[in-house]
Amino acid sequence: MFDGSIENLPVLVAFVLACLLAAPVSAAALFRPGRSVLAPSKGADLAGAGVLVLLWVGLIPLNAWAHLSGQPFEWVFGSETFDGGFVETLTFVGLMFVAWLSVRLALRREAPLAVRVLAVLFAVGLVFVALEEVSYGQHWFHWRATGAFAEANLQHETNLHNFVDPRLYDWLYEIIGGAALVAALLVRVGLMRGLLDRLGPLGETVSRSRYALALTMTASALLLHEVFEELSEFAAVSALVYVAIVSFELWRTRLAPADDASSPGYAPHRA
Repeated sequence: MFDGSIENLPVLVAFVLACLLAAPVSAAALFRPGRSVLAPSKGADLAGAGVLVLLWVGLIPLNAWAHLSGQPFEWVFGSETFDGGFVETLTFVGLMFVAWLSVRLALRREAPLAVRVLAVLFAVGLVFVALEEVSYGQHWFHWRATGAFAEANLQHETNLHNFVDPRLYDWLYEIIGGAALVAALLVRVGLMRGLLDRLGPLGETVSRSRYALALTMTASALLLHEVFEELSEFAAVSALVYVAIVSFELWRTRLAPADDASSPGYAPHRA
């Protein structure tokens, strides 16, 4: 909780330090001239830049002010007792979009079998998480939960994740955020580039795209503090969406027939 108590001081300090690391990386991504490395089109870069501006200029300050002022803005960020709002809807849309891209990759017969199988499993997992996020439509259609969902679910919603104490998610998010931030810093200084490049387009996008790095570091910082829980999920999914778009385009062009190699989107691998 972002209440300034001494018990929360280490978390608050970690959050502030993470923001001080993520903010300049995000600013560099926005103001560096030219297209991002590997970006197959200007659209991907524009989307990445737009989300960074939305986060740092709009949603992060608004989220902090909403908490400090005692005005929850539930229609934007949701709350401890209500999973819903604008940010959560965008998170749902992002997850479903990446699932759709994964299915498209799985349908490419030119792709290796292992890649296609992993793409299907990834898509199924994303759809499950997306549906959990919106309680399988309960947030939109407003039905009443019944049975165990009404009795044991902490928010009386039709989902599985609210059967668990939300404080456990705070710890989980902090661990994931810290680990992701360390990994992003290693990518930033080039220590993981060789390893990631061996993973193909997905790894190359993570290791070489400035927008992927900036979005990942922003999400990592937000994951460190419970106040930004819903926003951190949106930021993490935004990073996932950007990486998915760029890596899918790289897969698509590299799987294209040789006579398509001269197309504008073609981006052969360079070691």
